[in-house]
Amino acid sequence: MASLSRLVALLTLCALMACSSGRSPAPQSLAALPSSQASFGEVGQFELVDQAGEKVTSGQLAERPRLYGFFFTSCTGPCPRLTANMRRAQEELADLEVGLVSISVDPTHDTP
Repeated sequence: MASLSRLVALLTLCALMACSSGRSPAPQSLAALPSSQASFGEVGQFELVDQAGEKVTSGQLAERPRLYGFFFTSCTGPCPRLTANMRRAQEELADLEVGLVSISVDPTHDTP
């Protein structure tokens, strides 16, 4: 399970770096990864609303490793690239029990 958590952390880092620089990170940059999930700290309990208008809790999301992406639909900058990276990650992680979650940072405009 720890290696799966590291994989999710690595994929998240790669997605963020690809969005910010427009290219994949150099292998030497991966040495900066934290050695454990605890290095990231803890997120408190929360509730979100999914695309079907259903409530999703932090407890439900914690049931298995997740790769998170943050976006807003009117974003014309890095968001389309992040979405493409999430789609590619979904294909590459299909054989693993990793859930992908995209979270809008503009809930006023991005409704279910």
